[in-house]
Amino acid sequence: MTPAIEAACAGLESQLTPIRESRVKWTAKQAGLQTDLLQLDSAFQKLERPVKQTGKKSSGQTAREVHDSPVLEAARQAIERLRMPVREKLEQIAAKVDGLRTQELPLEAAIKALKTPAKEPSKKRQKPSGSNVKQKDVIEACVKVLKEEHALKGAELEQKVRLYLKKDRGLSLLGYAMRFKEAMKTDVFAIIEDGVVVLSESVAVEENAAVAASASATVAN
Repeated sequence: MTPAIEAACAGLESQLTPIRESRVKWTAKQAGLQTDLLQLDSAFQKLERPVKQTGKKSSGQTAREVHDSPVLEAARQAIERLRMPVREKLEQIAAKVDGLRTQELPLEAAIKALKTPAKEPSKKRQKPSGSNVKQKDVIEACVKVLKEEHALKGAELEQKVRLYLKKDRGLSLLGYAMRFKEAMKTDVFAIIEDGVVVLSESVAVEENAAVAASASATVAN
């Protein structure tokens, strides 16, 4: 990160930290009140259940009468009075926590975005500057290579010609495989045992004649 980005992150962190600390504090209070409310709810539910009379049968009180007794009703009302403010406080705290979280989220997203390394723009594939290879180019290159090597297996010849056309001639190899196959079908080349490629007899004769003529001219001079 550059110093400017680090400074921007630090500024956002300074805004985020107190908000986060406040949310944590209110969340802890929320958890404590929820525990209190659970206890009050449990107590209220116990008082809501019919109470079995454990005294003498001659007392004449039924379980319903005990449940509806003024003492138990007063106890339920007392617990309800305790529950109401706890519920209200929990609603207030929940709203407070939600509000703080709403403030946190954009700050967290901004910090994460700043700390994530930028992706370099993808480079468009450039087409080779040279013109596309033609069958004539392939034939000439094959003849050149075979003059030097005399005989090569097809795959080896294909690789040597490919390298020559790309490196020495600067041609685009788009469609090269097809051009090479077409070149091998011409009468310039002959394929002998084990897929070995040589110059055809007619081409070899022409080449030898050209070499002989060149040698004669040199001697004459």
